[in-house]
Amino acid sequence: MILLIAETAASMAPGGFGGGYLWLLVRMLLVLVVVVVFAILVLKYVVPRLGALHARGFRGEWIEVVARRSLEPKRHLWIVKVGKRHFLLGSADGSINPIAELEARDLEAP
Repeated sequence: MILLIAETAASMAPGGFGGGYLWLLVRMLLVLVVVVVFAILVLKYVVPRLGALHARGFRGEWIEVVARRSLEPKRHLWIVKVGKRHFLLGSADGSINPIAELEARDLEAP
């Protein structure tokens, strides 16, 4: 379809209405539409798949966030599993501090 429009406009360009500038404007708008449609398709279909591939690479790793509790805005407690060990971490204002290493009895439901 785009080729048909381009051929029609090319046949009108040399002696047609508006001369070369109208043809340049039509070509520019067509290219703009094609670029925008391509960008939308890439953002809709390709980028989410890249994120899934990235997330898939972390499965089976040694570090896992088990739980997170928000205390205040920008202040959180985290239970993190590293290998077979569990740690309680605190985060506040961009820093992360270890609080304690948890044992299996600490993780059991009351």
